[in-house]
Amino acid sequence: PQSLSELLVGMYNGNEIGDKKLVKRILALVDDLVTDVVLHPGLHTKVEKDVLEYFTTKPFCESSVVLLGSVKSLNDTILRTLHTIAPYCQWGELQEEKKGAEQWLGAALQANSNREETDDWLEEQTQMMESVLESLQT
Repeated sequence: PQSLSELLVGMYNGNEIGDKKLVKRILALVDDLVTDVVLHPGLHTKVEKDVLEYFTTKPFCESSVVLLGSVKSLNDTILRTLHTIAPYCQWGELQEEKKGAEQWLGAALQANSNREETDDWLEEQTQMMESVLESLQT
C-alpha cells in the first residue's frame, strides 16, 4: 500500500498531477474493488480481507485525502473513492491533511447549497461529501 500511495502523491507536485489518466484509473479501480467487496461479502473471504486492508491503510487514505481538491478534473473520482474507502480507513494522525480536506469539503458543500437548481448529480455529490466529511471527523 505504501508504494501505491507514494506513487499517487509522487505524481502530485503541489499544483498539478503528472499523469491524470493514470491517477484516475488507479482510484477508479480501488473504488470498484472495495465496492465489490462491500456489496458482495463472503465470496472470497481472504481476498476481501486483503483488499480492505490494502486500500484502507493510513498511507493510502492519506494520499487520497492529500489529492482531494488539488486537481479539479479529478475531484469527482477522488471523492467517489474516498466515499467508498473512508468508513474503513485507518486514519491515524492526519491532522493537517484532514483539515485541508475538511476545508475543501466545507467550501464545496457551501457552494452546492448556494445553487438555485439541483439535480441528481449534485445531490449525489453532496451526499458523498457529507459522508466523507463525517468519516474524517471521527
